[in-house]
Amino acid sequence: MTTAEAPAGPAVLAGRWLGTPAGERVQLGEDWHLGDVSAAAAGFGCRVAYVLQAVDDVRLDWARGAGWTVDVIGDVEGVPFRLRVAQDGRPGVVVVLLDRDAGDESGPWKGQAPADLLAEFAAFTRFTGVAWGASVGSTAEAVILATHPRDKGGRRLDREPVTPGPVRARALEIPFVAWRRELTKGERAARYVHAYDAKAQYLGAWQSVELGFGNPVLVESPRFDASRYGFWRLDLAGLAPMGAPLLPAPWIPGREWFSTATVVRLLEVCDGLDVPSPAAAWLWPERSRWLRGAAELLDAARKRAAEDEQAARAELAALDDDAAATRALDRIVRAEVVGEAVKRLYAAESGRFGAAWRADTGSAWYRPDWMHAIRAQARVNLHRRLSKLAAAPFAIGVDAVLFASDEPDGLAFAESIGLRVGVGLGMFSHEASGPAGPVFAELDRGGKSVTALLRAIEVE
Repeated sequence: MTTAEAPAGPAVLAGRWLGTPAGERVQLGEDWHLGDVSAAAAGFGCRVAYVLQAVDDVRLDWARGAGWTVDVIGDVEGVPFRLRVAQDGRPGVVVVLLDRDAGDESGPWKGQAPADLLAEFAAFTRFTGVAWGASVGSTAEAVILATHPRDKGGRRLDREPVTPGPVRARALEIPFVAWRRELTKGERAARYVHAYDAKAQYLGAWQSVELGFGNPVLVESPRFDASRYGFWRLDLAGLAPMGAPLLPAPWIPGREWFSTATVVRLLEVCDGLDVPSPAAAWLWPERSRWLRGAAELLDAARKRAAEDEQAARAELAALDDDAAATRALDRIVRAEVVGEAVKRLYAAESGRFGAAWRADTGSAWYRPDWMHAIRAQARVNLHRRLSKLAAAPFAIGVDAVLFASDEPDGLAFAESIGLRVGVGLGMFSHEASGPAGPVFAELDRGGKSVTALLRAIEVE
């Protein structure tokens, strides 16, 4: 194909027409390099190609001048990150600027060359069995639907889900975003602080959360029923947990409506004492662990990627051949990217269930109640795990937990309190350990940000 001269710069625009008998490749610009990896091998189907680096007006004008129809179908503050290009009546190809996909400029693909990107998405397909789609969100949806095959009677989305007013609130159920408490006398005298990260919290929630199907009904003065999926209106002003006094309340203070999972945990920590009866409830007629299959698929992919990375690192340590070492390094990078991509899928989709634009477009994927149910399940799961430990954290930031101790070794401390370190769901990773002084000084300054507390840890 003859095109006008491309403007200078790396990875200008790139497209590939897939599905033609000869697998014809159409190129925009001179810097699109696929290497030995085909888009078909990467599982892109017949509609998606990717481009990295900047897409600006000069490049768009050049593409249009070369005979392409270019439509911007996604932008962030006017900067395009998703395009549809077509020529001569051929089916359009979606071109995704991954550096800005969903408005994120620091994704796992940032700075990747197209050939490396294709290899990484080929690895994603190999680990998950699902092809990467036009975006993080569309891929997450494809993963979910792949576990509910229509030909086997898989449960489908409600076509026109009813969304009660209370669950449209964005912050109805949220994680422990920046919780901290006063240090006990023993903690104040501790010499070290240890930080841990709860592994794949939202993926664990996907595995266990029950979601509602069908049209919900408003019930006045209901009796609480843990077997029902719904949201319950309770007046919890002044109620304090009894079973875990050094942990935050498992519910979000100041709210009126709570998911079933939150109320179940509330009853556990209060032993059922002084808990008011619900004034009302929105209850769905059916419930399903609809995300469980997707959670298991993604968890298996996450573990396979981690195992592949460990194997490649072991090989790298024993290699003295440059070419073999390069291949091992490539495997490490691809495994890391796949692991990050898996995390983005479940984390992003958990929030996208409540995205306002889905409501505006009438999408069947607009399920803010699911978003809140997932958040609540993740928070409740973490609260249960922490309540079983022999020590309590003094600060929690979403999935980061901080402890004070006289034990200098973070792994030894974790073992002593029963905190499980590993890659499995429900486990933790040891993130940092250091002298307590700088952390306590940050606390004394009134700092509530767990990020600031983590920065204050002097890692040895």
